[in-house]
Amino acid sequence: MNSPQKMLLSLVSQFAINEGFNPTPVQGVSCIKISVPYKPTKSVWRSCVAIVIQGAKKVVLENHVYNAGPFHYTASPIDLPTISSIPEASVEKPFLALLIDFDSVLLSKLTAELDKVSPESPEPSSKMIFVGVVDKKMIGSTIRLAELFERPNDAHILGKFLVQELFYYLLIGENGHGVRNFVRSGSDMQKVARVIYKIKEDLSEKINVTELARASNMSRSRFFQHFKKASSMSPIQYQKRLRLIEARRLMTEVNETAERAAYNVGYNSVSQFSREYSRMFGNPPIKDVIKLKKLKADL
Repeated sequence: MNSPQKMLLSLVSQFAINEGFNPTPVQGVSCIKISVPYKPTKSVWRSCVAIVIQGAKKVVLENHVYNAGPFHYTASPIDLPTISSIPEASVEKPFLALLIDFDSVLLSKLTAELDKVSPESPEPSSKMIFVGVVDKKMIGSTIRLAELFERPNDAHILGKFLVQELFYYLLIGENGHGVRNFVRSGSDMQKVARVIYKIKEDLSEKINVTELARASNMSRSRFFQHFKKASSMSPIQYQKRLRLIEARRLMTEVNETAERAAYNVGYNSVSQFSREYSRMFGNPPIKDVIKLKKLKADL
């Protein structure tokens, strides 16, 4: 491991004291620490750039498998229901990562500037999650960003500029054209990304694919094709999975009943909710929640 990597590992290790998410003074940036192996779990993979500092992770989206080891990054321009896992982690050597939330406005502006000097990719990528190596320039930006974590006053002002620099290096790197296709103003993928944000914003709202296509200024078939290309599933499947994952969170973290959780995410029938929940998670809601809470208590 070279000197910049050691420095970044030290900075993140010193700040990531608590298990799980450790918010930093830089808006939209968090440190992640996980000290036990993380079994394959269905969850929403958030729209972010995640830089693995120590350990490794695996993300599965339908038939696509993404692996990221130390000093690799994953980038996802949209929230996606995935199965993720961390094969190895311990108290002595925890999984450590830095998460930078996607800023679609900033990325769109950077893309517009880059498009003036750099031609578009002849074949837009169909990837939903991008994996790449954190090169020297990205490591340099990330080190300077991590150095701000212990200087909250500086972080409040300077953090956003370093995040912008990091995004810039992402957009000109090996996955740059693919990411730019998602945030380029007026592109089909950017229109789909806006729809996905709208769906996630209110999970209880019933989906009308024809209306969503019209709002995106696309034909129904073209919209459906691009939505599936972006997310690996149909709009209705996407919403269903997000609804069930959110209901699970409400029951395990907020102690909602199965009935209230079902209604909160848009189900009118508790029996239908229970059937679909069992198909997705392998157990009916109550049994699954009891199992999950016991696992957390045992950690």
